[in-house]
Amino acid sequence: MTTTKAEQETIIRYDQEERVASLWTAYARDARRWEELGYEVSVHSRTQEGTARSWSARVPIDAVRWRPVRDGVVVRRKGHRKGRLIGVATDELVVSDEEREEGTGRE
Repeated sequence: MTTTKAEQETIIRYDQEERVASLWTAYARDARRWEELGYEVSVHSRTQEGTARSWSARVPIDAVRWRPVRDGVVVRRKGHRKGRLIGVATDELVVSDEEREEGTGRE
């Protein structure tokens, strides 16, 4: 049985007293991502065929991060770029064809 995208929901419930977040998802990718992050994930329910259908985990509240949104777009931190190279000398970087043509890259 295939679940629709609308059925592949994820729920985060905060418990301020215990300072934990209870996570539940019917989206397999989220469950895999939680495992990759080191969360202890358990199968919450299965289909009649025995395939995992939903997963749950409990993590410290501090593990859940919120990002600011402006005009419906996630605001990125200034100076932050995914895959940014730190500590690499300029002459070790690969120059694009456009930079080479403009003369802004290394020769």
